[in-house]
Amino acid sequence: MGRPKNPARRDELLEKCCDHLLEHGVSGVSLRPLAAEVGASPRTLLYHFGSREELIAEALRRCRARHLAVADAFVRDATPVGGDIAGVLATLWTHSATPAARPFLLLFLDAYTCALRSGDGEGEILTELFGRWHDRITGELTAAGADPGPAASVASLAIAVHRGLLIEWLATGDSARLDAARAAALDMLGALASRALARGGPGA
Repeated sequence: MGRPKNPARRDELLEKCCDHLLEHGVSGVSLRPLAAEVGASPRTLLYHFGSREELIAEALRRCRARHLAVADAFVRDATPVGGDIAGVLATLWTHSATPAARPFLLLFLDAYTCALRSGDGEGEILTELFGRWHDRITGELTAAGADPGPAASVASLAIAVHRGLLIEWLATGDSARLDAARAAALDMLGALASRALARGGPGA
């Protein structure tokens, strides 16, 4: 029988891998340099995580958990959307467009690009990392009375606008211009959400 795995050692390695990914990104990560960076051997990493792919997926999940813990105010599941898409996105923006969030945003954009390039096998992690808010907004709009189709469309547009503005913020740092664009987008999204709710209401 092989020696039992040490959960504390696995967790320590995972934390160090998170630090590495947040500093260097996920594209081009190979096992041997990563192992050297975290003070382990490639064999040790494979022993604890099974494969390079699973290690990176676990590290991305841990990085995401860190980010959600830092930004707890806008990801707390107990806070309902209740059809107020503009309010939710305003809160998201407040917590996302900060220097503290920048490393996480860069990492997840990098992971998104890498997953799209790799094709099959990465869809699950993409959905897990990036599908949460679309599903939540759609579900809350539907629960508030919107039909599923329009609710999903509004959610898709809301997330696309939010992510697009964040990418522009990362690229330019022009907070004043982007705050104005965000305000205009929120007005539009709020109107679309209200229209979706009206269409799904009694007598629609």
